[in-house]
Amino acid sequence: MITTQNDYDKDFVKYVIEQVFTYFKIDKDIALTSNRSRDVSDARHMIWYLLHYNYDYSSFLIAKIFNKNRRSVMSGIANTKFFIENMPDDSNDYNNIIEKIEW
Repeated sequence: MITTQNDYDKDFVKYVIEQVFTYFKIDKDIALTSNRSRDVSDARHMIWYLLHYNYDYSSFLIAKIFNKNRRSVMSGIANTKFFIENMPDDSNDYNNIIEKIEW
């Protein structure tokens, strides 16, 4: 699923947000807010990682969707990638979330 700045599936993004926040038991309404608590930011970064690596969303588009700057998005994606590759719990979370997303 290759997307452009003006062409992305808003329903799909909403679905991914719902799936990730439900998995982590966090209120999905705070996904697009500036809440910086660890649990919320980790879940948000997981969403960014999924959109970027699994669904070919650019960091520019993700930044636009979440009203963040591109550097923050890239940092969140890189941190999540590191944890998925090096931490068994994070790797398990990622795999469990991927199984839940059936679009």
